[in-house]
Amino acid sequence: MAKEGTYSKPYVEFDELGLKAIRCTCCGDLIGDRTYSMLPSRTEPGKEAAVLAFRHHSHARQVKIKLSDGSFAEPFFCADCCKEPIDIEKTMEKIKEGWEVELAFAGRQGEIQGFRERLKNLKAVRQEPGA
Repeated sequence: MAKEGTYSKPYVEFDELGLKAIRCTCCGDLIGDRTYSMLPSRTEPGKEAAVLAFRHHSHARQVKIKLSDGSFAEPFFCADCCKEPIDIEKTMEKIKEGWEVELAFAGRQGEIQGFRERLKNLKAVRQEPGA
């Protein structure tokens, strides 16, 4: 049975520092986020510095989806959603939405309409075996 909110939440989040979070493409559960790791300072011996790192949660899974142009996309899902059949049409909508969010974050908002035109006929063909 599909979880509440299926395919309704954005699966990538950006802020001024870059990628902030990844959510399950299907249910929207948090499956990866930015964190800080303390590492020894290179310039000040004996001190530590906070370094940005991205952490994938243990229930994060990538599912390989073959696209109609012969390429592949590997969106993230949680382990629970991987137990159910994946709706590849809705997944493709979320993949395109994520690509647009990435373009906007990169300051390329002016390219989004052309991007939509180029990809309007791109379809998800199938979920690859073993995914």
